Amino acid sequence: MLAMNRALAIVPLLLAATLLAGCRSTASTPLEAPQWSELPAGVLDAFCGRAHSEGISKETPIVVIRTTQPIVNANALMAVRNAYFVQRPPAISPSETAEQLRTTLPAIPLAIPTDDCDWKAAAKLNPALHGDVMVLQLSNVFLNPYVKNQAGVLARFSLGNSNPQWYWIPFAHDRKSGRWGMGAFMMLNLRED
Repeated sequence: MLAMNRALAIVPLLLAATLLAGCRSTASTPLEAPQWSELPAGVLDAFCGRAHSEGISKETPIVVIRTTQPIVNANALMAVRNAYFVQRPPAISPSETAEQLRTTLPAIPLAIPTDDCDWKAAAKLNPALHGDVMVLQLSNVFLNPYVKNQAGVLARFSLGNSNPQWYWIPFAHDRKSGRWGMGAFMMLNLRED
């Protein structure tokens, strides 16, 4: 009887140890931004739809810079932060984060669809050549420093290089499938001087 009581006393300890081991083995690894070899065509497809909804016709040429650009800056990061109504102060200053992203994000090509918008690919923004056309610049994808399990792309849409409108294109991560899904574009409250 004494041996049986000792054995029963060990069962809860074994269950607790098993649960702890299970929790430890499923501990999540830190999330990393997608490592794409090119920015998916779906980003430009979605932006094309957004442009149409804002009154830009299918026939209007839009110059798209064919590789991601180092457009991340402190003001853009603060605009993303404000779009999510984040109240807590950032752990790292937006200036430091922007500098780190500008220097570490590689330039990758954009997959440019040919369907619904009149995309005109260009190697770089040339204000003299592109002064009177709509120009789209996109950053490479990076983790949102203010929202868990989210990455995104900054988009800068301007007439030539003037009066740009900034957008945040979010991507949510599904840990079960490992896939990233694009969310709805967010117009950012950001004005350049």
